[in-house]
Amino acid sequence: PTGAGDAYRAGLLKGLVTNRDIETAAKIGAVASLYAIENYGTQEHYYSYEDFNKRYRDNFGEI
Repeated sequence: PTGAGDAYRAGLLKGLVTNRDIETAAKIGAVASLYAIENYGTQEHYYSYEDFNKRYRDNFGEI
């Protein structure tokens, strides 16, 4: 899937610049990459903050 690495890196960096520890930042990157992996073709998907947080909680617990 195109963009999974870019999405991961964006999530990782978002976590780091918001002062999360490296493990949490990596988990944020993993959740961000889920959206790229799930969608075939060009990356025109989007998600809300609430949707992202729910997926994070479902996979890793509270942030």
